[in-house]
Amino acid sequence: MKSSYFFIAFVFLLFPYAAWSQEDAAIERLGSGVINWKDGMITATGIGIAPPTIPAIQAKAMAKRAAISVGLRNLLETLKGVAINSESTVDNYILRDDIIKAQVSGIIQGAKILKIRTEADGSVEVLMGLSLRGKLSDTFIPPTFGKFFPVSFSEKPNNSMSFSSPGPPFRTAPSQRDVPLNAPRSLQGTHPKALLPEHPSIPPPVPFPEVSEEPFTTGLIIDATGLGLRPALIPRLLDEDGNEIYASKIVQRQIAVTQGIVGYSKDLVAASRQKRVTNKPLIIKGLQAAGPQKTDIIVSRVDVQKLQEADLRSSFLQQARVVIVYD
Repeated sequence: MKSSYFFIAFVFLLFPYAAWSQEDAAIERLGSGVINWKDGMITATGIGIAPPTIPAIQAKAMAKRAAISVGLRNLLETLKGVAINSESTVDNYILRDDIIKAQVSGIIQGAKILKIRTEADGSVEVLMGLSLRGKLSDTFIPPTFGKFFPVSFSEKPNNSMSFSSPGPPFRTAPSQRDVPLNAPRSLQGTHPKALLPEHPSIPPPVPFPEVSEEPFTTGLIIDATGLGLRPALIPRLLDEDGNEIYASKIVQRQIAVTQGIVGYSKDLVAASRQKRVTNKPLIIKGLQAAGPQKTDIIVSRVDVQKLQEADLRSSFLQQARVVIVYD
């Protein structure tokens, strides 16, 4: 009886964590696969069965190859449904561009086996995984993305030079020969220091203005629940006039490729715990999901101003510290 109570208590303690993980997973099911937008990973399973007439060792290897082949096919099927931006999916790009089609085919072949299991009947099930970031993002994010990103000279400081703070103008004391020949006898033979004017009094330094103790914003969370938003590789943040305020002219392309333009979550509290936005995120509410694919978010003028003022202090947008919460 005591062990039963312990088991029930353990389940209740574990349930909130499991529920939180489920909400934060940002799962989208497409075709025969699953997209985890929080982790940026596509997964799909494949099952292979070998003919019963083949010896056991050969049958297992054949079943494994068949399972991998099916898993890759399901992975490609899922990938084709992924939204690139508000207007296109991966399938749209593949159909109109043979180069991208070849690149995607090569990327799919490089998918990893995450898990493999052999059943009692000899069949083999494999779980295949493919990252949305890295090579895949590099294929679909335009080369001009981030083109107008301002160069920050503080990123690579030149430590070979050091400059001292400016002081009073340097002035050499005149020597005896600097005294004019026709100068009065009272000045001839006078020590050069006597010819220098008295040093003017230096006013006290002006105190620096007081710095606000308000902590810098460390990221942005956009509450897009109730808008019918769909996750995408290249989402945008728009103002009420349709002008883009994030992200193609703000985020460096390298950051967009390796980390993703935004993170996604299904829960506001869970989103605030993500390392992407750390501990002091700004939270704003989206007004509308925009575009045919419903991947862009329109925010109010008040929130745009609030966002831009916060970003001026800590530049979190340039680092893609953005998480979108959706249903």
